[in-house]
Order: sequence, then structure tokens, then C-alpha cells
Amino acid sequence: MIAKENGLWTVQVESAYAVDWITNRLQAPLKRSLKQQGLDVEIQFVAKEPSK
Repeated sequence: MIAKENGLWTVQVESAYAVDWITNRLQAPLKRSLKQQGLDVEIQFVAKEPSK
């Protein structure tokens, strides 16, 4: 996790492909699990910046 602000969690992942895959397949189950634990948050996945 790279940021946690005002109910928005920003999670950095390795690539744009990973962002797409996680968002489409895991985001909903993750949000449900977090909500069951009393955490009503939004989750945003972002791709890691390429090394220069």
C-alpha cells in the first residue's frame, strides 16, 4: 500500500496488466472481505513506475 487517505487505499502493483487483472478479478471480493471486518473503503490499484 502506498497511500491511505479519506477512505481510499492506493495499492501499487507491478504492472498495468496487474492493475487490470486485480481490478477485474479481486477488487470486489477484497472490498467484501474488508467490509465484513468493518472497513468500508475504496481500493485503487496503480502500476509501479518503470525504473529509469
